Amino acid sequence: MTWKKGLLFSLLPFFVFFVSIYLTIDLLLKAGDNVVCPDLRGKTVDEARELAKKTGLPLVILRYENRSDVPYNHITVQKPEAHIPIRKGRIIHVIVSEGPKLTEVPNLTNTSLQEAEETLREKNLEVGKVIRLPHVKEGKIIAQIPKGGEK
Repeated sequence: MTWKKGLLFSLLPFFVFFVSIYLTIDLLLKAGDNVVCPDLRGKTVDEARELAKKTGLPLVILRYENRSDVPYNHITVQKPEAHIPIRKGRIIHVIVSEGPKLTEVPNLTNTSLQEAEETLREKNLEVGKVIRLPHVKEGKIIAQIPKGGEK
C-alpha cells in the first residue's frame, strides 16, 4: 500500500501540471473573440480594407504581382483563408494584382487599317472602334486613341 501512495504522490505533480496547462490553453484560446474571416478575393483593396475593418481584422499587402486574368488593384490571394473562424485582431495578408503587363501602343497614323490591325495583332492588341471620316488621306489612319508610345 505504501508503494502505491508513493507512486500516486510522485505522479500527482505531473498530472496537476498537464491539467493546468490544458485548462490554461483552452481558456486562452476560447476566451478571445472569434470572427469569421471574410472572403476578400476579387475585391479591390479599398473594398477589402473596409470589409476587414468591419470584421475587426487588419489588412496587410504582402506584394503586388502581374496577373493578366485579374484586374488592377484586385486581391488574388489571402491568408488566412476565407470563411474560417479566427481570433479578432489577427492580420489578413493579401497579394494584389497589378493587372496585365502594360504594352506600348505603336504609332499607327498614316498606315492603312489592315497594316494597323496586323501591327496590333503582333503586340496582342486589337482595334477597338473605327470611325471613318472623309479626309485627304482616304484609307489611312489620321488619329488614334491611345496615342502612339503610350502604355
